[in-house]
Amino acid sequence: MRIGGESTMGKAVSITTGRPLLVTLLLLFALLTAACAPIAIEESAAPRAEEPAAVRDVPMGIACENNYDGASLTIYQQAGLTGPLSTLMGSGSVSGTRDAVEQINAQGGVCGVMLEMRVEDTQYALEQEVGVYEQFRAETPKPVFVLTYSSAATIALKDRVVEDGIVNLASGVNAMGLYNPSDGFTVGTVPIYSDQFAGFLQFVHDNWADIRPEGAGDDITVGVVGWANAFGAGATTPEALAFADSLGITVLPLEAQPIDPATDVTGQLQNLLVNGANVIYMQSLSFSITQVIGTLHALGFYDRVVVGSVNWG
Repeated sequence: MRIGGESTMGKAVSITTGRPLLVTLLLLFALLTAACAPIAIEESAAPRAEEPAAVRDVPMGIACENNYDGASLTIYQQAGLTGPLSTLMGSGSVSGTRDAVEQINAQGGVCGVMLEMRVEDTQYALEQEVGVYEQFRAETPKPVFVLTYSSAATIALKDRVVEDGIVNLASGVNAMGLYNPSDGFTVGTVPIYSDQFAGFLQFVHDNWADIRPEGAGDDITVGVVGWANAFGAGATTPEALAFADSLGITVLPLEAQPIDPATDVTGQLQNLLVNGANVIYMQSLSFSITQVIGTLHALGFYDRVVVGSVNWG
């Protein structure tokens, strides 16, 4: 099976494997859609043609050709349950997975396969991310897939998962981890950060006449404020910057933002504004987003710039 798509990395990503990946993608789709069940829509009273005999479905309506009653599959999940980011990216991620698993199992599992959860705390620290993965991979049978949430884990595990044949369903979508190697076993749950940034730049470029702040000229200058880690640097890759240049957009050097609720980002924003930024892009989440927005208001610049962020923001 091949999954491909162009990105700002300039080449397609592909994953070639057998049945485990197919099962993994099916389960990923089940988990995502179970957590976002559609709203029921009342159907019209018009007569309907006779439907064929019912086929057993997984919760989101994909027909199952085979029945695996009595089988089970463990979802291995490594997340920061303690530490400075636990309230932002830890308990919420695990609780969402647990809710989805409970809903899927209540509806008979995935083609009869009942799901189980195994969660270990990493504090989103690089050494612990690697250590927990090594613990998971040593189990018998080894995981079909793991769920990870940090860019550090995505990058550190990118070669290990290829060697082990274990799919990493990664929410830390750093381009270095997803496109290197190009035929790896890392699957992003959302578009990679550099693609998101490139898409934002394209939108700003195409709609500048309508969205530009009062007094702004034709030139677009973007200032990026990002966390002081791999995630924070994930938007401004060489490929994304080259794309910005092709649009005639100037992107100023990245301003790093410490991961601390008490951080003052006045200096970072003043550096960007004094260098002509009329667009501010935030490569962060939670309290860091409010720090930037609140500071822009305090400086009297919120209405004088266009503000955007990565999807987690």
